[in-house]
Amino acid sequence: MPLASINSFKEDIKKFNRQRSYWLILSFFVAIVIITITFFWKFLLNLHSQFVWVTIGFSGIILAAIWWWWTMSLINNIIRHQYQMIDILNEITTDIKYVKTTISYLKTDI
Repeated sequence: MPLASINSFKEDIKKFNRQRSYWLILSFFVAIVIITITFFWKFLLNLHSQFVWVTIGFSGIILAAIWWWWTMSLINNIIRHQYQMIDILNEITTDIKYVKTTISYLKTDI
């Protein structure tokens, strides 16, 4: 169990790192969009286009919802990993106690 869990942790960490890279690229894109909206604010106001504002609003809401879901999923996985780590540490502690008992038994035989 401990080795399988540790390998699972390793794979999950790789997955989280890939996702972090994707979010970093997406964050760069979002920053550029926000800067563009800021610089062309007067132009956007003069368009009087409800479609533009609805598109901007829905895009922001969808991006925020996806980011929130991803963050909650990441937190859930980290908590799951912590529980598994506690189980691994409990197993190791039990094994150490067994070895200690065995060594104590052997020590009294000598």
